[in-house]
Amino acid sequence: MKDNYQRFELYVQAIPDIIYELDAQGTFIFVNDSVEQLGYRPEELIGQNFTKIVHPDDIEKVSRSFVLPKYRGKVTGDKNAPKLFDERRTSDRMTKNLEARLLSKSKKDVSIGCWYAEIHSFGRWDKDVSSENKALLGSVGIIRNVTERKLAEEMLKKTHQMLYDILERSPFGIYLVNKEGGIEYVNPAMINISGCNHEEFTSQNVFKSSGYKKADLTDKIKFALEGAVFFLGPVEYVWDGSNKSIVGNFTGIPLEEEGKFKVIIFVEDITELKTTQMQLIQAKKMEVVGGLASGVAHEVKNPLSTILYGVEYLRKKIRSEDEKIALTLKHIKEAVRRADNIIRELLDFSSLPKLDSQKEDLNMVIDKALSLTKHQFDKQHIEVIKDFEAALSSVKIDRNRIEQVLVNLVLNAIESMPKGGQLRLRTYNKKLTELDEGIGFRREDVFKLGEKVVVAEIEDTGPGIPENILDKIFDPFFTTKRNIGGTGLGLSIVMNIIKLHDGRIDIRNKKEGGVIVRLMFKI
Repeated sequence: MKDNYQRFELYVQAIPDIIYELDAQGTFIFVNDSVEQLGYRPEELIGQNFTKIVHPDDIEKVSRSFVLPKYRGKVTGDKNAPKLFDERRTSDRMTKNLEARLLSKSKKDVSIGCWYAEIHSFGRWDKDVSSENKALLGSVGIIRNVTERKLAEEMLKKTHQMLYDILERSPFGIYLVNKEGGIEYVNPAMINISGCNHEEFTSQNVFKSSGYKKADLTDKIKFALEGAVFFLGPVEYVWDGSNKSIVGNFTGIPLEEEGKFKVIIFVEDITELKTTQMQLIQAKKMEVVGGLASGVAHEVKNPLSTILYGVEYLRKKIRSEDEKIALTLKHIKEAVRRADNIIRELLDFSSLPKLDSQKEDLNMVIDKALSLTKHQFDKQHIEVIKDFEAALSSVKIDRNRIEQVLVNLVLNAIESMPKGGQLRLRTYNKKLTELDEGIGFRREDVFKLGEKVVVAEIEDTGPGIPENILDKIFDPFFTTKRNIGGTGLGLSIVMNIIKLHDGRIDIRNKKEGGVIVRLMFKI
């Protein structure tokens, strides 16, 4: 028996885990040599309460005197029973995998010098635990140092959180596709790019989506699910669920999990970049067209003048009773004058003169433009409604050029209402608070957020502009009125004049019908 006890004691002392025994009051009556990991000799802890080695912040989490009062009146059951350090339960109800921090003897600062422990303990009774008149003798337990595992778990958790934050804050759209084509994750940027809400986006299946098929993305994703990286772009894509169209670069990277691949897809929305590139190309084309128009105009203007003088000369010299000759000369004269007007518009388009800008009241400038077109209102039964802000800020403009702009826009509005209608003109001061085309913090933005501006709006009740040509109305020589003498230069000249003023013009269809033109000027 003595040999068996010595052998048992040898085993206990050889175990790297701390093995301990407490009395009924939670005081150490035995602890093996492994407690030296905490800097204590076993005899230093005999007679000490177990809380001596427990981190102060963890005592309330594991001590019976702190924990049990919180459960008073509650039925915890086996699974919900609190885990306690000085546990007196046995068998299946014994304490298992209780985590607590233990303090080293040599460290006074409780923020360092501690390690994470995993504790298993059970009670010792003088009789069978099912007996009514039993007495607690104490408890026996094992403490295992799990600091490395715990620190690794915390590091993994921090890394996971860091990666999650990167995904959530990324300016690129990111989403995860599984083997079946379902979407398991999507970040906020992707929701914003797609125009869908979270449920609309994640409920899609990439193998059944018409948008993916049209953009040739379906096969690419299938290849990635076999382990291949793909890049596709720039490609125009219309999102199912929102019908929002973007131009984007799509990159798919396979991720292996338990022998199966998922694909994380990165989407770079380059719609704005492509729009800017197109605008630059268009600006270059306009510059070329402007130079060409200027050269043609100068070359043609003098011959036209000669023809006009010749027609006038013939009209005075030829005395004929033949009315056809007089009518022919009249038609030639009208055609030459029309050609001359076109030449003047070409010159206006290609080489606007330097602005003569002064501080002006935009309300008065609009009134002048209205007075110049008053006969057209009366002729076509147009009702003019003015809604001018009385305290409108002054703007620095070339009065004559802005009058030219307003007359052009007003005449366009009148022409859209041949059977009469309403023309509403509105002015107001505004502080820019929302991002829009040409409004923001970029270097190329004409207006900055927070800037105060003056806005003028012209609304008509006509049929509106067909959506398929709305993006072409400022293109030089684009016109729907060529059969009645339109040159397609009016709005191009208007755009040039507004740009020279560092202003902004926006023409849109109204939901209720008609067109609204919005002009914006710096104060």
